[in-house]
Amino acid sequence: MKHRWMKAALSCTALLGLCLAACGGGTERLLFEKNTSGTYTVTGDSAAERATALIIPAAHEGIAVTEIGVRAFYGCNGLASVELPDTLVGIGDMAFYACNSLPALTLPTTVTSIGYSAFWGCRALASVAIPEGVTALDESTFENCSALVEASLGGVRTIGLRAFYSCTALEKVVLPASVTEIGAFAFFECGALTAIEYGGTIDGWKAIEKQADWDRSTGTYIVYCTDGRIAKDGTETRT
Repeated sequence: MKHRWMKAALSCTALLGLCLAACGGGTERLLFEKNTSGTYTVTGDSAAERATALIIPAAHEGIAVTEIGVRAFYGCNGLASVELPDTLVGIGDMAFYACNSLPALTLPTTVTSIGYSAFWGCRALASVAIPEGVTALDESTFENCSALVEASLGGVRTIGLRAFYSCTALEKVVLPASVTEIGAFAFFECGALTAIEYGGTIDGWKAIEKQADWDRSTGTYIVYCTDGRIAKDGTETRT
C-alpha cells in the first residue's frame, strides 16, 4: 500500500511539472521537441491554457530554439506576455490561437515563416510588425484580432485568404512594394481602415492581384503611394 501511495504521489508531481512548464513557471520547464535539423521546437502543452507569461529561451540544452510548434499555446486565454528569442525562425499553425489577453508581441527579425491562423482571435493585440524575412502571410493569420489598430507587413509578397478578416479596429496598414497578391476577404469587415501606406507607385498598386472581396466592408481608405494616392473608389491623385 505504501508503494502504491508513493507511486501516485510521484505521478502527481510529474503532472504538476508539466503544468508549470506550460504555464510560464520557468523556461527550464517548457516542453521541447528536437527537430531533424538538430534544433529545438517549443511544443507547449494543454496545461498552457493557464499561462500568464512566457519567456522562450534562445537555447535548450545548449542547442538553438528555432520554432514554436503547431498549437503550442492554443487557447491560452490568460497569456499576457510573451518574449521570443532572436534564434526563432518559424511560428507554427495556430501557435497563439485565441490568446485573448496578449496585448503586444515583438517578432524577432530572424522569423521567416508564420503559420495558418497563428494569431487568430488574439483580441487584445493592438499592433504588429512583420519581419522583413517573412514573404507570405498565411490564411487567417490575424483573423478576428479585434483590437488590432496598425499592421506593418515588412517584406511580405503575398497576403493570404482572410489574413486580417474582421479586424474591426484596424486603421492603418503599411504594405511594401514587394506585395504581388492580396487574397480573398483579406481585409473583410475592417470597418475602421482609412489608410494603406504602400511602398510603390500607383501603377504598382494597380498591378497587384487582388482576389474577390479583399476589401469588402472596409472603411473608405486611401492608398498612399510614392507618386500620389488612390482612393477606395479608384479616384487617383498623382504628384
